[in-house]
Amino acid sequence: MNGQTLALKLTELAEAFPRHEMPPKTLAVYAGHLAGLPEPLVCAAIDRAIETATFPPSIGEIRRAVAEMVVGDEALPETVWAEVKREVRRVGHNRPPVFALGRFEPAPAPEFSDPLLAEAVAAFGWAALCEAENEAVTRAQFRETHRAIRERALARVQAGRPVGGGEPALGDGLAALVAGDGHRS
Repeated sequence: MNGQTLALKLTELAEAFPRHEMPPKTLAVYAGHLAGLPEPLVCAAIDRAIETATFPPSIGEIRRAVAEMVVGDEALPETVWAEVKREVRRVGHNRPPVFALGRFEPAPAPEFSDPLLAEAVAAFGWAALCEAENEAVTRAQFRETHRAIRERALARVQAGRPVGGGEPALGDGLAALVAGDGHRS
């Protein structure tokens, strides 16, 4: 992040909350802890805090807002469950390959709109989802699995570590996420 841009944005933050003194040393601490994050996301998080917060945000709150921008909005549990059920109906469990046009076509694989949802399905177990006898219990357990995986992803991004397989750490090549390649909103 450009030091001058961050300094201007932090000055704007301090001026937006005139009743809460933010001396230069405090702004320097903020700058040190936010410097490795993507500039557009930090600026957006500060702008959001200026527009919605009653009190100045802590460094952790700004980092959390950046993490939420990277990970994406939390989907409604009903929407997530509906997507899982749709894939269970479409793909099933242990479906054999189909013989068509003189060759075997592999059985379809489940496809999900969100990598965190796919990770939750893998953690819960595809067979467990397909063979569930009590849908209400399975739905509640899956909802908790999905929530825990999302929280873990938020914590990893907030700490500047990779979210999952091969994703860059914050401050270390996050340009693809900032540019829109893989950025979820």
